[in-house]
Amino acid sequence: MDGSTRVYRNDGGDTFTDAEAGLEGVMAGRARWGDYDGDGDLDFVLIGQNDLGQPTVNFFINRNFLEPIPETGGR
Repeated sequence: MDGSTRVYRNDGGDTFTDAEAGLEGVMAGRARWGDYDGDGDLDFVLIGQNDLGQPTVNFFINRNFLEPIPETGGR
């Protein structure tokens, strides 16, 4: 079974659009938003299991879109 991960943008009222962020699909996953880099924009962490059942953690930094943080990056 493949996981599915989607982020929806609130277009106002009761209207939401798939942001097509290209996130890795995970199973048994959790996601959290927070300001990782202190710039006032929300960043994103996604944890769960990949399609092979292995644990996975992905950090995304918001620079007008979600951009993966390199494995050697971070603070």
